[in-house]
Amino acid sequence: MINATSLDYQNNMEQVEQMPKRLPILIIDDEPVAVNLLEDFVKKINYLELEASYSDAGDALQFLEQHEVDILITDVQMPDINGLDLVKSLTSPPVTIFVSAHRDFAADGFETDAVDYLLKPVTFSRFEKAVNKARNFIHLPSEAGKNAIPQDPFLFVKTDDGYTKILLDDIAYFQAKGDYVLMVKREKKDILWRITMSDLEKRLSPVHFICTHRSYIINVNNILSVFPARIELTNHLEIPLSKFYKPELEKRIGIK
Repeated sequence: MINATSLDYQNNMEQVEQMPKRLPILIIDDEPVAVNLLEDFVKKINYLELEASYSDAGDALQFLEQHEVDILITDVQMPDINGLDLVKSLTSPPVTIFVSAHRDFAADGFETDAVDYLLKPVTFSRFEKAVNKARNFIHLPSEAGKNAIPQDPFLFVKTDDGYTKILLDDIAYFQAKGDYVLMVKREKKDILWRITMSDLEKRLSPVHFICTHRSYIINVNNILSVFPARIELTNHLEIPLSKFYKPELEKRIGIK
C-alpha cells in the first residue's frame, strides 16, 4: 500500500530530477564593486551557481587548478596577470566571458574562443544575454562538437594593421595554405589568415561549416551540388570531397 506521504515524496524526487543542472560559475575582477555587481546578477539567474569570486587573479588560477567550473567571467586588465593570459594558461578553460572597461580588447578576447565580451558598466540584460549564450554553448549536442562557436555570425580576423570583422555568411570556404588559411569570400577580396586548420575548426559552428577534405572547410549554405569526389558551390567553384569526410557530409545535409 502506498500512502499519501510516499506519493508526495516520489513526486518531489521526480521534480528534483527534472530540474536543470545549475552551472557553476567563477568571477574574477580586481574591482570589489564590479565583483559585487556580478555576484548579484548571478543570484538572479536560477540556472547559475556561484562557485567562487576572486579579486586576485593568482588566487583564482590556483582555484581553477583544483576545481572545475562551467563558466568563467573575468576582467581583462588586472594586476600581475590579465584575464587574457590567465585563460590562455589553462589547458581546458571554462566557457569564458570577458569583462572590461575598454572596447580595444574585444578582438583579443574572441581570439581565445570567448563566447562574449562585456563592456563596463555591465547591465543585467547584457549580462543575462551573455550567460544565456554560454549556457547554449555548454548544452550544444555532443555530435556538434563542444568547441564550436555558439551564436555570433562573425569572426574577428587578425590582419597587419589590426582586426577585421568577417560575416560568416560571406565566406564560401577555407583552404589550408601551410601555416596559413585562405578565406575565400563570396564576393569581396579573399583573405590569407595566419591560423591552423585545427584551430579554425574550433572557432566555427558545425551548424554552418564542415570539413570535406583535410585542406578544406566549406560553408554548408554555399553547397549547390554533391558528386562522388567533389562539391560544387553556388559560385560554381569546385571543392574536393574525400572518402573520409563524405559520410559525415551526407549525414549533415540529409543525403543519407
